[in-house]
Amino acid sequence: MKEQRALFDYAISIIVEELGVVQSTILSEKEYDDKIAKGQLNYVIYAIVKRFTEKHGEGYFKISNMIGAVHDSEDELRRRLLYPYEDKVIIKNGDVK
Repeated sequence: MKEQRALFDYAISIIVEELGVVQSTILSEKEYDDKIAKGQLNYVIYAIVKRFTEKHGEGYFKISNMIGAVHDSEDELRRRLLYPYEDKVIIKNGDVK
């Protein structure tokens, strides 16, 4: 798995470089990142799952497992990114009273 991760990390780095790239002069870079990058990321995740099921076969069990993997990724994002960020903001701004 460790060897595969290096290959995945390379492919992911290429995708990440393109996500949120400003392609509009109407929106500021911040507005574009917030509004457009979310849609781009949604597309990438959906496309990976869709192409995986096309390659490895469709079926309720397989599709359900892919949805489960996406859900598990959400949990991991909350645990490793969102919650530590919230802890930093609480330290900076104080907790809710």
